[in-house]
This record gives sequence, structure tokens and C-alpha cells, in this order.
Amino acid sequence: GELSLAGVEDEYVAELNERRAAEGAGTLARNATSDEAAAYYNKATVAAVAGDGAGPDREAFGRFALTCDRPSVVSYRVAPERTGGSVSDFENETALATALVDSYVERGNAFRGGDTVGVDVHVAPDDTVFVTYVVC
Repeated sequence: GELSLAGVEDEYVAELNERRAAEGAGTLARNATSDEAAAYYNKATVAAVAGDGAGPDREAFGRFALTCDRPSVVSYRVAPERTGGSVSDFENETALATALVDSYVERGNAFRGGDTVGVDVHVAPDDTVFVTYVVC
């Protein structure tokens, strides 16, 4: 649609931090290197699902100068049925980001400890949204 995925990623971090703070988990600072690692992981995941690759290699994180030795990687898919419709149906980046964080939280997932975060959001042609975030 007309949404900026970079804007969705910014709003995702803001919403994630709001939820983390409410749970006493502390907030995370956005980190460009972690963004690059998340983008690598997410793109490799999307390629594997599309049949164009073998998927992400955790050993590949060694090529990124992350702020930690053992990053926490969270990667998940959100089907259009779970977000309530097509990505183009969302009013703005904040609404989509909130739906994506809701999907993560509603599945009973815990927040990962750390200081920094990188995030990547990709929308497939069928409106499935792929989200990966890396916490150090």
C-alpha cells in the first residue's frame, strides 16, 4: 500500500518499548548494526519460504559488529487473517506496527533482555508480514 516500511519499523520499536516498559522489561535503543542483522535474517527467511534459499544462517551474525556475542533473534510471520486484513487496509504505520506487536504478545511470547534492538519488516505478495528483531 502507501505505508512506509521504514516508518512501520520505527513505530514497531516505539510500540515494543511501550509494552516492555509496561511489563518492567526496560526499553531498547535502536541500533543500525542490529537493523542490518535483522534485515539479513528476515530476507533469508522470506527467501526460504519462497523457495529461493536455505534460510538464515545464525553463524552469519559473526559478520555483523553487534554489541553482544549472543544476540536474541525473534522472527515470526503474521498472516493477513491475524492482522485483520490487507496491509493496505491499515490507516497508518502506527496501526500496522501495533497489530504486529499485538500478534507477538498475544502468542504469549516473553520480552528478551538487552539494551539495543534492530528490526526488519517485510510484506509478501500475499500480505503475510514477516517480522524479525534482534536484541543485544
